[in-house]
Amino acid sequence: NQNLKDYKKAEEYYKLALENNPGDTEVYISLAVLQYYRLNDAKAAETTLLTGLARTQNNEEIMIRLIRFYNTIGDKDKEKNTAKLLLQLHPDNEAYQREWGGL
Repeated sequence: NQNLKDYKKAEEYYKLALENNPGDTEVYISLAVLQYYRLNDAKAAETTLLTGLARTQNNEEIMIRLIRFYNTIGDKDKEKNTAKLLLQLHPDNEAYQREWGGL
């Protein structure tokens, strides 16, 4: 990804890494970033993040990335619904309440 700039090959290796370790949150996030920013594939990035959420039982790092992704692409309904879920799962987190409580 970074040295050779072969983004399609990098995508293959990220997916292979996820097959070997489906609970690695950082790989889901890195793959989604690659898909969105380097391969210009918003649908694949969303699918990767949603798959990551499902496989990690709603990991909050992936969920935050998904909220920000929806904000970036302008999908306010999905942003709001995902933020609502994050707030339900972490009702005592003041930082989350400050950032997304107003949605």
